[in-house]
Amino acid sequence: MALVFFTLDVDADIWRRSVGSDSLVATVLFLGQALMLKESPTGPAGKGRLDESVADLDSIYGIKAIAGMPDEATRTAVEVPAVGFRHTDRPYW
Repeated sequence: MALVFFTLDVDADIWRRSVGSDSLVATVLFLGQALMLKESPTGPAGKGRLDESVADLDSIYGIKAIAGMPDEATRTAVEVPAVGFRHTDRPYW
């Protein structure tokens, strides 16, 4: 884009035109992604929103799934796994 503005003889304001046009392209791409892309089914499933996950599976992959409740042997999505330094009682060194 900077070369296009350079050939239009924009002079010292060439950087403003090229930054402005790049931000316009980035805004169009952001709006396109926000309107057209679906969330991955693993995101809502990891947060316990199984109905949303099932709907995403159907709309993205065409999989007809049924949301169920976890049994006693299955860890529920509400439980936080003990991963990382802040979840342990001992220091990290």
